[in-house]
Amino acid sequence: MKKPASAVIFILILGVLAFFLMPRILRVHNLQVRSDRLEEELKKIQRENRLLENELRLLRDDPVYLELVARRKLNKVKEGEIVYKVEKDREVEQPGSSMGSKPEGRWFKSNPRYQMQDKKATAVNAAAAFLF
Repeated sequence: MKKPASAVIFILILGVLAFFLMPRILRVHNLQVRSDRLEEELKKIQRENRLLENELRLLRDDPVYLELVARRKLNKVKEGEIVYKVEKDREVEQPGSSMGSKPEGRWFKSNPRYQMQDKKATAVNAAAAFLF
């Protein structure tokens, strides 16, 4: 008889300990997860900070980089330069209309006039993409 009673008491003590300790264990686990997330965020912010410090150093010490940033972000130009702005077509082509579309068929493919215009447009678009 002594063994079953001691087993019941042992299980009862384990249940009471689990009841009181489980919330604390869960809280410690949640705090650990939050700590890991904050550490990752800290590393990300430190990387961003290093990049910004590097850019600041370049802006202070490198006149070529400063000129590049001024040209790209502030649209600055040197005196005497000519600026060409290339804008994308804003026309919306309606279904069934030929507005803004190339001619179709063998005539278009064999006509050197349209082939040259297409090559020029591609070259201008490539140059614009490189500059901007």
